[in-house]
Amino acid sequence: MMREIRFGWIETCLRYLGRFGQSEKQVMQNTFNMSESSVSRDQDAFIDAIYLRLKNKVVEKRKGKLHIRNNQKIPDKPIFSSVDLTLWLKAMLGEKKFIEIAILGRNAFSPDVLGKIVKAITDKVAIEILYYSAKSGIPFEFKSISPHALIKFNERYYIRAFDHKKGRFENFFLSKVNSCYLNQRDNPTYIDSKFDKDWNKFYTVEITCRDSVSLEIAKLDFNLNEAGCERIKIRRAIWPHLSDYLAVTSSKSVKVKIISDKVN
Repeated sequence: MMREIRFGWIETCLRYLGRFGQSEKQVMQNTFNMSESSVSRDQDAFIDAIYLRLKNKVVEKRKGKLHIRNNQKIPDKPIFSSVDLTLWLKAMLGEKKFIEIAILGRNAFSPDVLGKIVKAITDKVAIEILYYSAKSGIPFEFKSISPHALIKFNERYYIRAFDHKKGRFENFFLSKVNSCYLNQRDNPTYIDSKFDKDWNKFYTVEITCRDSVSLEIAKLDFNLNEAGCERIKIRRAIWPHLSDYLAVTSSKSVKVKIISDKVN
């Protein structure tokens, strides 16, 4: 498994740089805490491994460096383990040449809270959380919930759970959970995801280029197809977050509409 990850790193270098040479080897040594000889062994093994996957000699070794052969190309879809692009860019460029800016910072969540949420999901038990809710007029309030999923959207984590007080399923910000523990007072019955209608219903959403916007620009910016359109399938429970995000970031460039909905 670990070698698969390292092969993914070499593959990423070849995809974006067209080479895996001495400087790339040095970065890999530092990233994976490897010796130079170990990286060289991975380099040689990679040539055989990628040939077995693609049935084609895409990569060759010249003067100790890996290169993509003439008229060949690394597929866009990862062959080995996918590498986090942000991690790769940070390692390759360093903190002075790769700048990551978060306009609105996201509060970190407690590892203890995350661990208990994950345990509640896997064990299917209701828990009690101390949750910040500006709408209630009370800074923090206790909520009994039955969590059944975690959602990561736009670098923010949400808990999909049944709110026992309100009697409905909702999305809760993980960062707004101050603490959580097994409900010892009334120990409500766990409510399973099969009762969550919005979770089990999917929307097919169509994103199209606006008439006032250049199709070529929209295709580059939003990964639209040749007709200036893209369709995605999304759970109805997540749709409000996507809708709000697109309204803020791309309302002048694309139109968004729901074209169908189905139960899972």
